[in-house]
Formats: sequence, C-alpha cells, structure tokens
Amino acid sequence: AGLVALAGLAVPKLLTVLASGALVMEDLGAAATLDDLLNGSDRVQAERMLLSTAAALGELHARARGCRSHYATLDGSRDQFFTEQATRFRQSLPDIARFLAGAGVAADAAFNSGFEIIAQNFAAPGNLATITVGDMAPSNVMLANRGPVFIDLEYCATRHAFYDAMFWRCICPFPPDVADAMDNSYLDALRGEGLKISDTQFAAQMVLLAGHRLLWMFSWGMHALFANDRDWARPGQSTRTMLRRYTADYLQFSASRPHDVAIRRLLATLHDALQARWHEPTTDAAGMATVEAQPFAVFDALVQRSGD
Repeated sequence: AGLVALAGLAVPKLLTVLASGALVMEDLGAAATLDDLLNGSDRVQAERMLLSTAAALGELHARARGCRSHYATLDGSRDQFFTEQATRFRQSLPDIARFLAGAGVAADAAFNSGFEIIAQNFAAPGNLATITVGDMAPSNVMLANRGPVFIDLEYCATRHAFYDAMFWRCICPFPPDVADAMDNSYLDALRGEGLKISDTQFAAQMVLLAGHRLLWMFSWGMHALFANDRDWARPGQSTRTMLRRYTADYLQFSASRPHDVAIRRLLATLHDALQARWHEPTTDAAGMATVEAQPFAVFDALVQRSGD
C-alpha cells in the first residue's frame, strides 16, 4: 500500500501483487548505480548526482508522511515500533561502555543523560516520522532516466527520517563541503513538499542522529580492536583508522551546530585517547587518501554489521 501511495517518487513502480504476496515491480533495466558513478573518474557528475539523490530522498520522506492511512506509526506518536528502536539503542549501552572503557574513557551521568535524549528522540520523532529506505548503499541507488531510484527495500521501515540522511553524514566519509551541499538539497526538498522545519531544528536533529550512529557503531564488537586491529572492508583500510575518522568527522560536524555538550565532550576525550593509543601506522597519508578516494568501499560492511 505504501508503494502505491508513493507512486511517482524515487522508488520502483509497483505493477501488481501476486496471490503469494510477492510484489512485481518495474524493470529499471541496465541502469548504472550511484556506486558505479562514485567509483568512476567524473567528480563533477558524481557530485551532481549526489545532490539529486539527497533531493529525491527529501521528497520521498516528506511525501511519505502523507501515508498515514497505510502506516499509523506516521502520526509521530509513541508507537511501539519506534519504542522498540529506542529500546535497542538503550540495550547497546553496556557494549558502548565496554568500548569506552578499553580506551580509558568513562561515561558520566551527564553523558548518560544525553544518551537517553537520543533514545527518546527515536521513540518519538514527531513530524520527522516517515517511511525510510533503510539501506542507503550507493549500489541501491539506480540512476534511471527519471533520476535516482531507491531499490533493495528489504530494510524499508517507518523511522526517524534522518536515519537515511546519515548516508552522507556518518557512513560515507564525504568532504564537508559535499555533505553540506547534500544537507541543503535534502532540506530544500523537505520544505518544498510542505514539511515545516526550521534551520535550528534541522541542524539539531542531524547532530542527534549522527551521535546515535557513531555511538551505536561502538557497540558492534569494537572493544576487540584494543587487542587486534582488523580490515574495515578491504585490505589497507583499518577499522581503527575508520573509527578515528568517524569520530573526528562528528566533532567537526557538531562544533558549529546545536549539540549535547556532554556527548561531544566525551567523544572529544575518546578521540584524543584513541589518537594516543592507536599510533601504529594506520593513519598514514596514503591510507587516508585511499579512504577518501574510494568513499563507499566501507559501506556494505557497515550495513552488514549494523543489524538494522
């Protein structure tokens, strides 16, 4: 029902539903994907399509909020589904604390309070409750004639809208100017479809979701890194390097935007502790250049480890 209601947006057209319950969707043909473009050599075209993707996502999120007749959760109330998302995040706190302890960093009461605010934000996303793609891997964005189309909707669900927007803020290490431009395209599309959101609310919610993604990542068995490093997605890309990169990116992103002081203070302390502890040659210029030149090589591994 949701796919029918979203006809004309950046999702495949639903042709019919078989008696077995299987969905028959349009054939998009042999279209290239965003992943193909990002691993090519045309930077200008890649950045243009990234902005188009962000705009298409914003349009989808804003218009999907009108599907309340199909998804009761979109009224923004404390629905059980959103409560379960918050509960899973709360349940990750012991693993997060274990990782922090390995770096010699202790979570205090102020941090725990900020952590709970993030969880409550998931439990009650308000006007930002919508249908999300759930798996924004570049290989899941097909570049059809009509523009970007999001495929592989296995993880599609009602969530906080900015869960998908973490694609360019936390998951793929874009340069800040590219991520800022994608923010603007996404926000313009949200507003263009009638969503009322102030610049301050947008910035604050993006930082909250970025904090959620980074902290949640620490719960994915990352304490084991204090014994042994491991490849992130391919040889030459270290998990230690990527965690340090993501932490530094969060600190840079949140610095000029509304943020929880205790959360940011702890992450700054963690960043310094990891820099001091993990001083082996995992952050040499060549290694970081590889990460920046191939920004999406890490994404599929992240999705597989995320468990959601």
